[in-house]
Formats: sequence, structure tokens, C-alpha cells
Amino acid sequence: MTLLKMFMMFIHIGAGVMWVGGLAYLRFIVLPTLSSAAPTVRGPIMVELGPRTVRYMLRLAEITIVTGILSIFLANRISSLDQLFITSWGGVIFFGLAGTLVIYIMGQAVTRPTTMRIAETLQAVAAGTPPANAPALLEALANKQRNMLTLQLAIATVVILTMAVARFS
Repeated sequence: MTLLKMFMMFIHIGAGVMWVGGLAYLRFIVLPTLSSAAPTVRGPIMVELGPRTVRYMLRLAEITIVTGILSIFLANRISSLDQLFITSWGGVIFFGLAGTLVIYIMGQAVTRPTTMRIAETLQAVAAGTPPANAPALLEALANKQRNMLTLQLAIATVVILTMAVARFS
């Protein structure tokens, strides 16, 4: 294995582990802990932590995707893109890439805007100008966030298993 392939694989796997591990940490540790915290504590933490965490997770996702695509070509197992559809290894890799892109798009299209909306609502509450339905809105947004993270983790589990199959096939 060339040094470049090893380096690319190290970055790809490291970023992927931090991305998926971060999603799991958020879903099963951070969100439940914040849910049980007093609103006066939860609000300021969420305003600071939420947007920063989403940006971090999305950058890790982008690094994972880019290095994964580069690794496909460095693996020397396909000589053209059509082999992603006609070889079993290519099919497994394509399936994993598609799943990864779905998780990323969910993060950009749902998780990021939901997090920003939570932060904006909490800032309005702290400023004394809450929306009339602030408690119900925040609860609905928190449920949406939990459900999205659960779905992303389920897809990520399938992607990880798929990549393990590709690695050892």
C-alpha cells in the first residue's frame, strides 16, 4: 500500500469515526443531558453549542466524503466510473457512497436549519421577546432533531457495515 493511499485511508476513516461518533454522542449523551437541565442552563449552552457542533459535523462529513471518493480511485480496483455499477466491489462502494451522501444531505437540509431555528428561538426567549408558542416550538424542534439523528445513525450503521464488506471483499 502506498503512503498516499494509507494517508488517505487514515484521514477517511478518522473523519468518518469522528463524524458518526459525534452524531451518536449528540443523540445519546448531549441531547438527553440538556433535556434534563434547567431552561436557564440549557438555553445558553444550546445557543453556543448547537451551531458550532453542526458546522463541525458537516465539515467532518465533507472530509469523509472527499477522502472516500479519492480512496476509490487510489484503490486501483476500478479503471472507469462504470465499474461502480458492474462490479460487486464497485456496487458496494457506490451503495456506501450513496448512503453517506444521504446522511450529509439530511444534515444540511434538516439538522442545520433545525439547530439554527432552536438557537434563534432560545436567543429570542433570553432577550425577552419569545415567540408566542416558544415552549411547544422548542419541543417540536427537539423531537425533530432527535428523530433526524436517530435516522442518520441508522443509515450510518448500514454504511459502515457496507464499507466493511467492501474492505474485505
